Amino acid sequence: GVVGWLPLAESVREWLWDVKRMPNLYLAVGDRATILSSLDGIQWDQELPPDSATNSIFLGVGGTTNLAVAVGNAGTIIFSREEFQAVTSTNANGTVTTNQVNALGIIWQSVSPSPTANDLQGVAAFGSLLVVTGGGGTILTSPNATTWTKRNAPVSSFLSSVETYPGGLVAVGDRGVILHSDDTATWTLRPSGTTNWIYRVRF
Repeated sequence: GVVGWLPLAESVREWLWDVKRMPNLYLAVGDRATILSSLDGIQWDQELPPDSATNSIFLGVGGTTNLAVAVGNAGTIIFSREEFQAVTSTNANGTVTTNQVNALGIIWQSVSPSPTANDLQGVAAFGSLLVVTGGGGTILTSPNATTWTKRNAPVSSFLSSVETYPGGLVAVGDRGVILHSDDTATWTLRPSGTTNWIYRVRF
């Protein structure tokens, strides 16, 4: 007999690289500048990236309770603040209503120029300070998502993940790299016992 092969239908979404739960919102990011938001993790809405980031691949997302940051290839950094904005809409019966809508995760702005050309992936919050990591040992910190400070790393590996815990921060990456910091300013290499890529760290 003849066996027929049928192609699987492609996903309605792009490849997603990261997802984070904010206090009242889920955010997911991925290829082709994909940004998705959800209130319950079931129903997802696609959000618009800033014009300057429409060709980006977003690799990481995170932030504080009122500030979200997404990062990606070629040093792309975008952010979204908790701000309530008036949205006016016309109902089916012709009446006009105005509602206050939280812009967190919905309205995004670009950081331009980017403080680095390296790909970025790790995102964490250390108190009110944002921390981003990426290629070439890149570590960036910011109090507001618009002004970024480069921190010195003792390695040039790709740092694919960063996480906070009560004793400080840990960043991990290519070639078995584990870095520790008490304050985001000084980073120390810790022995991992492997040269394999340590892709994610979580607390």
